[in-house]
Amino acid sequence: MRSILENLGSAILALALAIMVWVVAVNEGNPPREGQFPSGGLSIEVVGLPEGLVLFDEIGERAVVDLRGPQSSWDELRPTHFRAYVDLTGLRPGLHDVEVQVKCAECAQKRIKILGVEPAQITVRLEKLKEKEIRVQVHVLDSPPPGYTVGLPSATPRQVTVSGPQSQVDLVAELAADVFLQGAKNPVEQQVRVFARDNQGRLVNRVTVSPRVVTVRIPVIQRLGYKEVTVRPITEGMVASGYWLSNIVVEPSTVTIRGSPSRIEEVPGFLETEPIDVEGAQKTFVERVGLVVPEGVSLLSEDQSVLVRIEVSAVLSGQTVEREPVLRGLEPRLQATISPQVVQVILSGPVSELQALEPEDVQVILDLAGLGLGTHKVTPTVVKPEALEVENVVPDVVEVIIERIPTPTPTVTPTPTVTPTPTVTPTPTVTPTVTPTPTSTPTPGATS
Repeated sequence: MRSILENLGSAILALALAIMVWVVAVNEGNPPREGQFPSGGLSIEVVGLPEGLVLFDEIGERAVVDLRGPQSSWDELRPTHFRAYVDLTGLRPGLHDVEVQVKCAECAQKRIKILGVEPAQITVRLEKLKEKEIRVQVHVLDSPPPGYTVGLPSATPRQVTVSGPQSQVDLVAELAADVFLQGAKNPVEQQVRVFARDNQGRLVNRVTVSPRVVTVRIPVIQRLGYKEVTVRPITEGMVASGYWLSNIVVEPSTVTIRGSPSRIEEVPGFLETEPIDVEGAQKTFVERVGLVVPEGVSLLSEDQSVLVRIEVSAVLSGQTVEREPVLRGLEPRLQATISPQVVQVILSGPVSELQALEPEDVQVILDLAGLGLGTHKVTPTVVKPEALEVENVVPDVVEVIIERIPTPTPTVTPTPTVTPTPTVTPTPTVTPTVTPTPTSTPTPGATS
């Protein structure tokens, strides 16, 4: 019996020694490690937030977890294996120190032990949740171009919801949508972000605005007595033989004139430049020329001239044609007047195609579909043979004035007077005059 006990003790001792040797061997090959993970920390979530309450501040702290485990397991750790959170269940409005907790779904399998977390607790402030609807105020932060004015801006939706801590929502005095016109001469429509501001114009950041973006529309209207017109460059002479006028660029391409409303209405939709001499030109040149301003109006700009770039190219293939624009898409019972009435189209392409060009092969189209009454600036579209290219269209926009067709006043046709049919007077029957036959008177004393 004693021998058995001695043998059993030896066996247990041998097993213990074997385990120790195995542990030592394992630790030497895969030593344990202690440290913090991850290096950039974990975002701290919120759970159990009581209904009707809201955090005054978002949690900015990040949690770092103290761990111990085999080196091989550390190498396999990922931040997504951990979840750091605070539980706010049952808390009331005010300041609270709450414990930061960490869960790890993979740690047990990887023989990783959580020793602690830093910070161990954080302070949170809870307030009652409040929300209210506020009308959006549109602010135009720059001025319209000279000769233009801004109409009443609008936002869609007109009101948006502000929510957040009660103390912060109460600070919100307006919801502002700030817009820059940036020289716009037509109505502006933009998607604009809305900002909450207090009564001093300072941003209120601890609130939520929904929707965050609204559609802002701002009418930009030309002032009475002002008119924007296209600049039409005028050239005279012919370029040198073997060259052609390949392009004309005007800067600025439009100018604003002013005058009495009645006089402004009489001015067409363009101003011509003083003639530019291209006689014998063999290369591109730039010239500053004055504008021919009609009597009774003036230019809004102090600069009375424009810069014209005359591009002259060797004749490989090019041609300038003039066309009267064709109007399409005009609504029924409307009529349109265009200015100028002739548009120059600068074409390039094979010489054979240009030489065979017929007038009907090139058309200038003005698409008036959807345009209502008033004055519009329309960009011409050129229809041309496929082998030709449009180098430029001068002018590049055409003024179109759309009006209603006057309704003619009906002419009253007088009722014709009925002329009575004349009564035919019967021709009287001529009664022949009977000449009586003379009766013979016996002669006295005559013997029968």
